[in-house]
Amino acid sequence: MAGILEEVSATHKKIIDLLAKGKNKEALEFYTDDCVIMTPGREALQGKDAFLKFIEASAELQSKVDKTENVEEAVFGEGDLVTSRSKGTVYGKDGAVIFKRKALTVWKKVNGKYL
Repeated sequence: MAGILEEVSATHKKIIDLLAKGKNKEALEFYTDDCVIMTPGREALQGKDAFLKFIEASAELQSKVDKTENVEEAVFGEGDLVTSRSKGTVYGKDGAVIFKRKALTVWKKVNGKYL
């Protein structure tokens, strides 16, 4: 499973880097069409279009971010569907922590890649 952990970790890093650069549509290439995003205190977002609207509405917050650290801690399962547990910290331009997060991500293998 170490190979799967490395693969999803690398993909997650690409997504974070693209979002940090404002390349939101490119980041969505790493999501399936039927993705579901569940953020604290909000209704679940279903599909890429809903997620893109959420990202674009968060532009003000994105402009305050200097860097994001993310650690994939573990992967559960193998095959076409796996789940990863991760944690991350988002830092502002002044170096202060904006927020910390924990996540469970279900990765679906599509055309040989976990999305």
